Amino acid sequence: MKLAICNELFEKWELERVISFCADMGWDGIEVAPFTLADLPNRLPSQKRKSLFHFAENHHIHLIGLHWLLAGPPGLSISFPNKEMRQFTQSYLMDLIDLCSDLGGDRMVFGSPHQRSVGEGQPFNEVWKYAVDIFQSLMPRAESSGVTICYEPLSPLETNFINTAEQGRKLLKAVDHPNFKLHLDVKAMSYEKKPIPDIIRESGDVIGHFHLNDKQGHEPGYGDLDFEPIINALRDVAYDDYISVEAFDFTDGAETIASRSYEYLGRLI
Repeated sequence: MKLAICNELFEKWELERVISFCADMGWDGIEVAPFTLADLPNRLPSQKRKSLFHFAENHHIHLIGLHWLLAGPPGLSISFPNKEMRQFTQSYLMDLIDLCSDLGGDRMVFGSPHQRSVGEGQPFNEVWKYAVDIFQSLMPRAESSGVTICYEPLSPLETNFINTAEQGRKLLKAVDHPNFKLHLDVKAMSYEKKPIPDIIRESGDVIGHFHLNDKQGHEPGYGDLDFEPIINALRDVAYDDYISVEAFDFTDGAETIASRSYEYLGRLI
């Protein structure tokens, strides 16, 4: 397994500074939140994309992909009944596939809880159909760009649409494309009734990406959760790709969190 870290942890840092810092520490990859690049990341100039790709390449670190896809701009949703809004979202996600590929990435994590939730009085099956339709429409572009979209089940505290890995696997079957896989997040899995290692083993053949964090939002190793059984479960399903640290509590500062995460995970893998 290879170690990556999400860049929004490094608040207000330019991505080049994040790349230099993480490369010096020994991280293998960086996962990029598009909103950290620009207000309209889909319009990031071609020259800037090339510059970031080559800067990372020269530092021997990989910009592995994108997450927090629909954090901005406003007006994005895959579940809202307004057809024009969903078409705008589809077009925006197409652009993000291009951005991901231009940066050298090969995965996009779709979480976006508020932009996928079932509205009050809205039939669940309506949102299900919207989701299947939009992700199927993205697959030709994703496949031609070498990008996999990884759908992230999230806790009921965040959304009412796809809360368990089992539900996520059903969505994968409905979309039915090799470039549409499951993303597993430790914090989200902590709200399921099953033990996290069991969830991993049940999903082993469709895991496209993996986030490490504690239920309280800390980095791995600095909350109540033991990550050794989780790493062992990933080994059991022969997952040998990136595992990415996504912390939500930035209190101790990016440099400290990155250093502690790298040291802790280094002992486990």
